[in-house]
Amino acid sequence: MPTSATRARASDGRLGRGAEAVEGATLTAQGLLVEDVREFGVMAAGEGSHVTLTDAVVRGTLPRASGEAGLGLFAADGAALDATRVRLQGNHDIAAAAQVGALTFRDGAILDT
Repeated sequence: MPTSATRARASDGRLGRGAEAVEGATLTAQGLLVEDVREFGVMAAGEGSHVTLTDAVVRGTLPRASGEAGLGLFAADGAALDATRVRLQGNHDIAAAAQVGALTFRDGAILDT
């Protein structure tokens, strides 16, 4: 299941995320390809939110129009993100990050960040 080339809204130039779970939601993906998206490739944000990725690729995440972000994986504000056999490649700013969240990265690869 590929997610490719999502772009920012014309009205504010901010978002264009690949996949996310927020406000207590759960996202489980296997074999996911997220490519050439803007701001965050895959994000979990908010208390109780949880993302599980297995055998996935997140590559080429671009920054916002303002030049900020461009993260492959991001867990924030009490959320959890578990990544197993995930390849992070060519993400603009940071391959994987957690900010007041939990990120587990197993048997993966980070290339060309």
